[in-house]
Amino acid sequence: MRQDLCTWWGAHARRVLAGLYLAAALLVLAATLADPLLMAVGVLPERELTLADFTQVDIETVDASTIITASNDAQLILEGGGIRTLWVRCVFGSSPGEFVAFYETRPDAPFSARKMVWARQYGDWYVFRLPYGTTRLRLDPAGWGGVAVRFDEIVLNRRVPPRLATGALFWAALLPWLLFVALDWLIGLWPTHGAPLARALRLRRYRKERKKTPMNVTKDTVIADILNNDPLRESVAIFLSAGMHCLGCAAAHGETVAEACAVHGADADALVEELNAYFAKLAG
Repeated sequence: MRQDLCTWWGAHARRVLAGLYLAAALLVLAATLADPLLMAVGVLPERELTLADFTQVDIETVDASTIITASNDAQLILEGGGIRTLWVRCVFGSSPGEFVAFYETRPDAPFSARKMVWARQYGDWYVFRLPYGTTRLRLDPAGWGGVAVRFDEIVLNRRVPPRLATGALFWAALLPWLLFVALDWLIGLWPTHGAPLARALRLRRYRKERKKTPMNVTKDTVIADILNNDPLRESVAIFLSAGMHCLGCAAAHGETVAEACAVHGADADALVEELNAYFAKLAG
């Protein structure tokens, strides 16, 4: 089981890694194109808004596009669903302190600080990006009262050219490799410890060099030659099971199978048969 798993991993590891990177690339592509596609088919329609589209709380209206916050809890509330991004081009009469938006996906749920996003500035625009499923939005134009704000343009779900986020590219490059390393590590833990990819690659190289011709062990084969021709070093376990526990000794490496069996009182024919069966399996 272990050898079969390592063999499969060695033969397919590169394909697995390529598949992980392909999946990551498709996810990044889907995330990049999701909004433009949803906007194109009308699921997230683009719409120009005015202050009249918002429910105003603690707001003093100067004209159709200008307000003054009457307290530190001034609010502009938008309802109706289909809210993904809100683009705001405005001018503040003084520092607003903060310009944030709260969102909710449930119609009757109260707004909370756990669901809050800060505005990101792109040129003259302040952009709020909300999660899918947002049905209500509360815009807080300033952190205190007495701040005048002139709204030149407000656009809901503005269509913009798709762009790849730097963070998405970073994780798309890193996560597949981390997952690949984790898979290699897990395969190494089950059903045994080790470095399965390295073992499998050694086995693959061994089979290519041998051209599926297994090593032929006889009673006159030197033990060092057997160990050196075993890419997985699992023949060590065969020698140990035969009672040969001094394989680390230089003298033992120079002995033949027959000589080592004579010293340890082991059956040379049985040992040769077991070693040849092991190498035949290695050769595939």
